[in-house]
Amino acid sequence: MTLAQPRRDRVLVRLTLLILVTCVTAACDQGERPSNLFLPTWTLQPGAAAATGELRGHLDERNGCLFWSNGSDFLPLWPTALEIDRDELTIETTSGDVLAIGDGGILVGGERTLEQAESLIGEQIPSRCQAVGGYWMVTEVTMQ
Repeated sequence: MTLAQPRRDRVLVRLTLLILVTCVTAACDQGERPSNLFLPTWTLQPGAAAATGELRGHLDERNGCLFWSNGSDFLPLWPTALEIDRDELTIETTSGDVLAIGDGGILVGGERTLEQAESLIGEQIPSRCQAVGGYWMVTEVTMQ
């Protein structure tokens, strides 16, 4: 064995450890959720008429925002009556089904402008969550 052989072995061990740590870190990062998740909610006022339009699409998360995508992105304004799990990014529908990222369905409700949406939820919508398609005041969710 030459003097170069032990050095080469140490380099290979270090390289293997670096690759292992990188792979483990990447796998762990895939499950992390954004710490600044924006989930706009609103409360149905007694006696208010509920909107009944339908918006088909699927749930998507980008930049700490949950969008409803169907060729265009809408920012859902979720009713406080729905169970939303911020850690798992799931929404329990009125029928008890659980909607997760990538799941498709129908949002019942109606479209709102940015100004109407911010008034409804009582706060400004961050620029990262402003939607090209618009803002959808959700009254009910059904799975497809």
